Amino acid sequence: GERALEMTVAETASGTDTLARMIAIGRDLRDRDGAGAIVMGCAGMAVHRRGLERELGIPVVDPVQAAVAMAIGIVAVA
Repeated sequence: GERALEMTVAETASGTDTLARMIAIGRDLRDRDGAGAIVMGCAGMAVHRRGLERELGIPVVDPVQAAVAMAIGIVAVA
């Protein structure tokens, strides 16, 4: 599934209520859509990854962090 936070980029960056909104949306994805993981859609939300994962009890992926980890892995084995 896919859900919008219905917040502007500026609102999500300020941090005010961002995590609470992400938790509410994440619960919908987990409970209504059966999501086994959450993939965040904005690099600015990375700071909330651990808190969201802790609250939802399922893996939460930040695409930027995942890409960096992949790049480091590629460099390490090259």
